[in-house]
Amino acid sequence: MANQVVSNPKLIEGCLLWDKITRELHSAIAMARAGAPEIDLRDLVAEGSEIYSERDYAPLACRIDADKAEMIVGSSPGHAVHIELDRGSVRYYDTDTAVNEIMQDLFEDEADLKCKVSVDGVECEGLKSKVGEPERGYLPQIRALFRVLAMPTSMDLRRDFCEHIKGNDRAYCRGREKQLFKQVKKAYPE
Repeated sequence: MANQVVSNPKLIEGCLLWDKITRELHSAIAMARAGAPEIDLRDLVAEGSEIYSERDYAPLACRIDADKAEMIVGSSPGHAVHIELDRGSVRYYDTDTAVNEIMQDLFEDEADLKCKVSVDGVECEGLKSKVGEPERGYLPQIRALFRVLAMPTSMDLRRDFCEHIKGNDRAYCRGREKQLFKQVKKAYPE
């Protein structure tokens, strides 16, 4: 038992928060809980559709091993996230440039990370690994990160639908994803 690996309790808490957010968003509970059941999602999802497609929602998973977390965030092969607390890094994998740009904004603006978009995702640094580190602090940053990680699931479908409805207005649709995140943030505050 001396060599037993213990999973980081803050990563466990983050995965549990992410699971709750994705489960409730999938069933639209979070939107009502945020006090905004009347939010206009018509330009993000087709009438009668969910925020996540069932195909993208079904494989979602978060696995923790010591100070590392591996997440499946959609149905496409390789649509995943790797978090390494000991290195302070977050790696989001996706080949959709428009989604990667939105995720970079959310990682930087909401989780206080420094990121760059690559051809296969977003690479981020600056994840704090210890209580008492300067600036925003450890636990609030972990919570903010896992709230952000509820967003990429089906983002490509929401963005494609928005661009179809709004005449390929990428800036508008990017802003709509950020508005959707504000609802998540309101429903799940730090």
